[in-house]
Amino acid sequence: MLPGEARAAASSFSLEISTTRRQRALAALDLDAIQDAVIKSFATGSPPVTVTAEQMTLEDLGDSRVRVTIVQAEGGPAAEAITASAKQPTFLESVATELSVPKVYYDTAPATISVTVAPPPPPPPVPLSQAAEVNLVSDGRSRQWIVGVSVAVAVLVVALVLLALCLARRYAAAKARGRDDASTCPPSPSVEGGLPSTSTEAEPSAPPLERSASWGRVGIKRSNSVKRPTHADPDSAAGPSGASAMTFRI
Repeated sequence: MLPGEARAAASSFSLEISTTRRQRALAALDLDAIQDAVIKSFATGSPPVTVTAEQMTLEDLGDSRVRVTIVQAEGGPAAEAITASAKQPTFLESVATELSVPKVYYDTAPATISVTVAPPPPPPPVPLSQAAEVNLVSDGRSRQWIVGVSVAVAVLVVALVLLALCLARRYAAAKARGRDDASTCPPSPSVEGGLPSTSTEAEPSAPPLERSASWGRVGIKRSNSVKRPTHADPDSAAGPSGASAMTFRI
């Protein structure tokens, strides 16, 4: 086998198409019509079998004879199933009906064989204009992708910067608010022995009152100095509440 060739299962048989000698001499077999007739006959069989023109090879053997070879395709019916469908009596009748001939016979009975399959032809080359168009489309998509990623990164960076500024402002405001609260808050009273402390500073005492009687009036005036009585009088010196003594002058 040549490089790239492989072996595959196939169904093969030869058909003899009944025609008059005049028709044989005037025209050759229409291989395309025979191919269509074989495909339709497989499709209308029981059970129906699906074959395609790509699987089929037809060879004109002369004398109204044609060899049909159907290679098993990937995902299609097996070669044995194709052979079994070709052996049905209704298959030849259907082929004759499609070709509009009186009768079709087997020159060689259907059988499953192994054939050499050539590698598939390479795909046709892509035109330069189409290749350039494909390259332009791919370049445009790449540029759009790069631009989209760049814009997304820029937006993310701006969002992070704004978030950092917002957090910094909130922190500074909270710190300043804490300083203001500390400066305006009054000192807490000291507690000793579980009781509130009291101030020990002496409250300023009101100056003593001095009563004087002059010209028939009795007046009361405040004096910064306290005059003691010249005569000791226990009753007038101190009252029940220990108040300061008062001097009356007439």
